[in-house]
Amino acid sequence: MWKRNIMRAVMIFFIAYQVWALFIVFRYPYIGINLEQDSSGHWIIESLNEGNIAKNTEIQAGDRIISINGKEPDSHPFVHLWRTMDQVDDFVVNRDGSLLTVNVRDMPLLSSDDTISFLAEFVSLLLAVIIYKRVRNSPSAVYLSAVFLDIAFIFMSLATSIRGEPSGKFLITTFMMLMPALFLHFFNAFLQEKGSYGFPNSLVRVYLYIIVLPVVLNALTLFTTMHTVELYLFSRISTLVISGLGVIGCLTLLIRSYVKHRREKSPLAFIVKAVFWALFCSVAPVILLSFTPMVLLGYELANSLLMSCFIFIFPLTFVYLLATRRLYDIDLISRRMYFTTAIAFLPSLLFMGLIKLLFDETATGEQLALVFFILLTGTSFILYSLENLTAKLEPTLFPRKYRLQMALKKISRNLGTISSFQEMREIILKDIAETLEVRGAAIMLRSQRETEMITVGNVDEKLAEKLIEEDLPENGPYTCFEITQQEDFTAYLIVTEKNTGTILGLEEVHWLQLILTYLAVSLENVQLIRMLDNKIQTLSSLVPKEEDAENIRWFRKLMFSLQEKERVRIAMDIHDSTMQDLFFLKRRLQTIHSQHMLTPEVQTSLDAAADFIDMINAGLRQSCFELHPYMLRDIGLVEALNKLFHVERATAEFKIEFSVMGTQLIEKQGLEMKQHLFRMIQELLNNAKKYSRASEIEFVLQYRESFVELEYSDDGVGFEERQPTVREIGSSGQGLEQLKSRVLSLDGSYELSTSPGKGVRFSAQIPVSAA
Repeated sequence: MWKRNIMRAVMIFFIAYQVWALFIVFRYPYIGINLEQDSSGHWIIESLNEGNIAKNTEIQAGDRIISINGKEPDSHPFVHLWRTMDQVDDFVVNRDGSLLTVNVRDMPLLSSDDTISFLAEFVSLLLAVIIYKRVRNSPSAVYLSAVFLDIAFIFMSLATSIRGEPSGKFLITTFMMLMPALFLHFFNAFLQEKGSYGFPNSLVRVYLYIIVLPVVLNALTLFTTMHTVELYLFSRISTLVISGLGVIGCLTLLIRSYVKHRREKSPLAFIVKAVFWALFCSVAPVILLSFTPMVLLGYELANSLLMSCFIFIFPLTFVYLLATRRLYDIDLISRRMYFTTAIAFLPSLLFMGLIKLLFDETATGEQLALVFFILLTGTSFILYSLENLTAKLEPTLFPRKYRLQMALKKISRNLGTISSFQEMREIILKDIAETLEVRGAAIMLRSQRETEMITVGNVDEKLAEKLIEEDLPENGPYTCFEITQQEDFTAYLIVTEKNTGTILGLEEVHWLQLILTYLAVSLENVQLIRMLDNKIQTLSSLVPKEEDAENIRWFRKLMFSLQEKERVRIAMDIHDSTMQDLFFLKRRLQTIHSQHMLTPEVQTSLDAAADFIDMINAGLRQSCFELHPYMLRDIGLVEALNKLFHVERATAEFKIEFSVMGTQLIEKQGLEMKQHLFRMIQELLNNAKKYSRASEIEFVLQYRESFVELEYSDDGVGFEERQPTVREIGSSGQGLEQLKSRVLSLDGSYELSTSPGKGVRFSAQIPVSAA
């Protein structure tokens, strides 16, 4: 709770000071005049910083200040505090006896430095908020957001500091000295999270003790006017020294950790390497090009504000690594950044040279350096992002390649759903033909006994077989690819020429060769499934002795469950595809009939076609019902059987009798038992239609004490009961053998009585516990 209160207090203070900073910035422009007092007590302009005054007036160093805001210079507070002239409306100077009045209010309020500092502040604050909101459970992420908040404070107070505001000078020096301490906290927490390693917090406490004195001296400038110049100079130098020592201390810890773990291929070594180079790239420009030259030479080699923007490299590196979870790929990332920067260096240098030639008189060295840096950074970023950029723009830049890749993904995903050779036509072969835009395609399986082929589009099967058998040249209308060669079969993919009459391109051939590797594996699986299916169907058709039935009961249940699922799938496919197509075809015929003037003969033909479509739909609807008796769940077994017998009585050549006893008790049984009873009656009915030659058949379904009994009888030709049955592989599986298997799978018993010329009597008793 106290952490949240502290965070709220910090944000309230930040918002309040931001309002104050905006007031100062939009009330007073940046002047940048440094003063000194001569022996006579007059205030003389010592130097002018680059800013509005230097650009927009004729003020020069050596001019004597006569008045500020219409008053003596000594009355202005900042003259004594910092020996600068800030937050003024106008002033008068004397140059060789001539008075020159400068109206500061007419000058632009915002300078380029203000724009850069506000932009950097906004970016820092935005990143701090995002990191704190998204990863607040991570201590290192919280410290990283504190680092960004510290940077935001520095850039926010910069605008007021250069305008002489004491609070701005206090804040900017304080937060600059706090930066190394926050970094050490972050680095320690980060190491403990990612590498279970850290260093003593006493180092951070020692550093905080060191900065206490400069912070106190800075605070004194807020409450006293005595020796403020000396205090400010001391605080400025101490800030630079302590901040520099803090950075050097951080680098020392990093170097020490790196030397200690550099030979290890551990996560810690990767972490240390990432932090070291990120921090070095962040602070090196401002230290080498701004702070050090200022201390040694008295002037900066590069604008310190611009160089301070490099400080974003360090935290942004961690934001990138944490966000993309690529912390341990730092070697790959750094190598990639190094080579992209090296490649971008020469073009950036050449472009800067071209600018120098075109704008030789107006371009300064600092401007050229800035242009070079922007070009180098931008080009390096584009090269680094080229892979991701190409991937995102691939649909536009390389539509053909993108389409082939998407088709490959779709085909590879669909291959896992294939369980039979015929399914390849709809799932795979059509996609290949549509993707390549060819007139047709085929897959051929050749064995010693037979040849199987599936085709889409316009493919001459005889010509395709001839191409394989006689090894004809492939520069004709067909192109042949061998998919796989096994002991018992060889598979080929045959592709016609494209719709435009041209042959396949090199890119398309390479794509097809990749597809062939997927097809080879899929075809092997299909052949294995086919062999296994044949063996399973053979086994399922063999009825063992009743005393051994319990041993394979689980197998029978599994087989019938798989059969039911496949029947449901086929029924749904017929309903959702063929029946829907017929429905829309009938609607189309009706539209033609109503919207066009047709002759009576044509109208009669259309009506007959519509009636024929209705007949087809009715037949398909009945087939769907037989495949998937959905009414078992809705209206029950007895009503579903009544519906089945009602339809069969209309076409059957014999009389059908059906009686039920104990309907309510039967309907209370489980869905599995009712499905098996429905299928058993279906199979008995089908056998009667095919073989019985009966004039009357009868079904009796009744509930007894502990079992459900099904009885069937007919007056047909019968058969020899002991005659062996032979089941062909690939047959439907319906018949007496399947009937017996269903009874045994439910742990039931059956009786079969038949002989030639005396009909068939069959009864099955299924215990209710089987449900």
